[in-house]
Amino acid sequence: MTPKTYKALELTACNPNLVKAMLGLKIVEKSIPRPAEHQLLIKMAYAPCNPSDIAFLQGAYGVSKTMPTVPGFEGAGFVKAVGPGLDPDAWLGKLVSCFAQGNNDGTWAEYFIADANQIMPVDSNLDPKQASCFFVNPFTAWACRNGHKK
Repeated sequence: MTPKTYKALELTACNPNLVKAMLGLKIVEKSIPRPAEHQLLIKMAYAPCNPSDIAFLQGAYGVSKTMPTVPGFEGAGFVKAVGPGLDPDAWLGKLVSCFAQGNNDGTWAEYFIADANQIMPVDSNLDPKQASCFFVNPFTAWACRNGHKK
């Protein structure tokens, strides 16, 4: 059974000074939202901290969000609920890698809502720790590598 609330790490304001930015992080209790159409509720297992996350905390990433917000651009977890338009049998209980974008809360929380196009099902043989690092750095490395091919 899914609880009614969850804990999240919330950023109150970006700050170029990383220590001050980190001091602006607070653990908060939030209500678990219901997934809207084509969304999934994910019980987060792991959410890494990437250089892009650090740059976001400092306000230097080029992505702005309404504050306060939950940081975290990627992670992995297990699907707990699906919104209309998605087949529950295909998703419930599945391990997924997810990516946060837009002005929504990120992955540094016990639960995360993702649009179906922000997730990728993960083979159960892949460790959730590894699945949590799928989106940001691998695709950046791939893009850089392929960008240098002429």
